[in-house]
Amino acid sequence: MVPSWGELEGNTRDCSTIKYIAYLRVVMLIEFFTRNASYCRHGSGRYVICQVLNQTRRFCSNTQANHQTAGLIVIGDEILKGQVVDENTNFIAKGLYGQGVKLVKVSVIGDNVDEISHEVKTFSNNFTFVITTGGIGPTHDDVTYEAVAHAFGEPLSPHPELVKICQDFFKTSDLDAPAMKLALIPKSAVLNYGYDKKKGIRTLYPIVSVGNVYIFPGVSRLMKNSFTLLSNDIFGKDRARFYLKEIYLTARETEIASILNKVVGEYPLVSIGSYPNLFNSYYGVKLTMESRDEKNAEAAFQKLKSLLPSGLIVNYDPEPLHNSYEKIQRLVSDDAQLEKESEFRKSVKDSMKILEEYARKFRPGEVVLCFSGGKGSSVLLHLWYAVLSKVNVTPLTSIPAVRFEDGHSKEELNAYIQDTSERYKLDLVTVDGSEEKNLKDFLNTRPYIKVVLAGVRKSHVSKGLQIDLSDCSSEEMDCKKNYPIFNWNYGDIWKFLRCLNLPYCSLYDIGYTSLGSRDDKAPNPKLVSADLMYSLGARRGSYYYPAYKLTDWSAERLK
Repeated sequence: MVPSWGELEGNTRDCSTIKYIAYLRVVMLIEFFTRNASYCRHGSGRYVICQVLNQTRRFCSNTQANHQTAGLIVIGDEILKGQVVDENTNFIAKGLYGQGVKLVKVSVIGDNVDEISHEVKTFSNNFTFVITTGGIGPTHDDVTYEAVAHAFGEPLSPHPELVKICQDFFKTSDLDAPAMKLALIPKSAVLNYGYDKKKGIRTLYPIVSVGNVYIFPGVSRLMKNSFTLLSNDIFGKDRARFYLKEIYLTARETEIASILNKVVGEYPLVSIGSYPNLFNSYYGVKLTMESRDEKNAEAAFQKLKSLLPSGLIVNYDPEPLHNSYEKIQRLVSDDAQLEKESEFRKSVKDSMKILEEYARKFRPGEVVLCFSGGKGSSVLLHLWYAVLSKVNVTPLTSIPAVRFEDGHSKEELNAYIQDTSERYKLDLVTVDGSEEKNLKDFLNTRPYIKVVLAGVRKSHVSKGLQIDLSDCSSEEMDCKKNYPIFNWNYGDIWKFLRCLNLPYCSLYDIGYTSLGSRDDKAPNPKLVSADLMYSLGARRGSYYYPAYKLTDWSAERLK
């Protein structure tokens, strides 16, 4: 049975479905006409036919208007050669999705006028919007303007506004100068300026568009800034947004496939996706429910929740660094019910107090963090990041950090350190050798450093070490070393990491409880289990429970 107009209006998922429904309506009309030829010759019959045709036309037109599509053309030989990483595609895809525009296709091509022209023309005919990135500039391989002009059968022409901009910026009035290549655009092109409301200024150089083709720069920082300022004006006017619901599960896809199929069958107008993650410490499968109708998405979401076995759903935060300071404050709020958590809350608050004092007292570059990739240093890094975020430092400034590498680190630890360095914007210096022998040499060449932060805890050191500032000064410098999480216990560390969904080294998920010395080369025997059932910590065939399951905290280190 063909759905009614009311059921379909605004809910259809894609253009192919729209065309199919329109086809069915026309077929039904032809069949009706064939069977009732005499009736259709009368005025009332012709009226019915016209009404059906008009309804079909209006439905297709209205639904198409609410289902905007886009094609992205990434231009540059450097992308194809792997010399430059394409950071723009993901950013644009997310931005378009937020505006209710579906990115249908991405094409990556080199600096060839004919190839770019052909792709632009094809995309322009098939999608509501076409976005290009790259190929704008003064050099010989910057050919995007030329290619777009060719696609639309237009000449390149110097635009007066762009000529003035180039004259002022490059200090030349020579139209043949390489810099003036930025002023030569297709004849019918439109200039789209972004307006930065925070700064109260207009962008210096506009985004050029021809028809439905919008030409963005390839330099990621410039592209992101222009796209952010212009996306709502270009792509967001009167668009129907996507409504998205997400569920994270501690399960394999095979365990929930039948449930998923049932919900997919009951909600055909909701796009339901299943995305396994084999390397996440918190969930195994992410399920998404997407629709342009909020009620449909919510209904599918509730139905799926009702069918899933209890205990599978995880309250997962995919962006733990976002609003990190506020999330920590909520974690240690006085609303916590259990008395046994009071010591944990006190430990976190005391550490935050120490770090906030340093953030007030010193400039960011005067504080360096010792980062080994272990669980303690991961906690300290996140605390420090959160404190700096509170004063708006981390979005603008990298965090100085040092790693002392003594040659026994495993591949998984090295990969985690690399990922973490990028995630937290660390200015990480790696020093060969142990911290014990090389810290002073490191600091001697950096006299501007006033404080060294280390994730040392009581269980790591001899009984005589106190939490007070430990002097690590030499004749050349005066620097203090501090241990902000010194009083945290093993349980506190894992409670903090797990409650905030923070990433940590994958070795902890297969039974390692410490990564801090040469003695910690194997999983902890306290976590072994020959009959271990499937869990997030056993995805790689491990017979060990993950580190956060350890109950005998005194057995954290193997020796």
